[in-house]
Amino acid sequence: MKRTFLLSFALSFIAISAMATGNAFEILDRAAAKFTSSPSISAAYNITASGNKFSGRISFCGDRFSMTSPQILTWYDGKTQWSFNKEDNEVTVTEPTPDELSQINPFVIINSFRNDFDAKTMTAPKGFVKLQLKAKSPKNEVQSAVITLNEKTTMPTQIQLDTKSKQQITIILNSVTTGPAYNIKAFQFYAPNYPGVKIVDLR
Repeated sequence: MKRTFLLSFALSFIAISAMATGNAFEILDRAAAKFTSSPSISAAYNITASGNKFSGRISFCGDRFSMTSPQILTWYDGKTQWSFNKEDNEVTVTEPTPDELSQINPFVIINSFRNDFDAKTMTAPKGFVKLQLKAKSPKNEVQSAVITLNEKTTMPTQIQLDTKSKQQITIILNSVTTGPAYNIKAFQFYAPNYPGVKIVDLR
């Protein structure tokens, strides 16, 4: 599930829609406020990691989210998480603990910046804004992140991550949109849509 963690970490910056004025933590504070106040946020993404490329889409609504990728579909309704592995035709059902959610839930991560990371603004090309985060602890999975924002639209366009295992990940966001709140069923696994799937309930 490391990809899920890294993607969720990256896409936690979707809500950075304030103009990049003031210091980096002020920008991140506004990002957190925007993120939590939007009824829903969706984004398409392309990720390059270790020479591999894949794409998908993620949607958030409050503390719920759903995520698609070539191999894994994930739903979380605020209590229960379903992860569907297409190759194995298997769904794993869990109720994540707070520690586990900190690895997959962008709300937990975005609110941990002040405690876990040092942040600063960086020099950026005309029309863009850059923020850099550096982990305070060598134990953090993500050791640094550079986020590039379009100054006109104030939406992130690229996110670069460096992990403690020396992996480099680049995420390109093709579209970020806000919209109305979704029904909770959009964040739950619906078995009739996946006939013959094996369900592994770990709750």
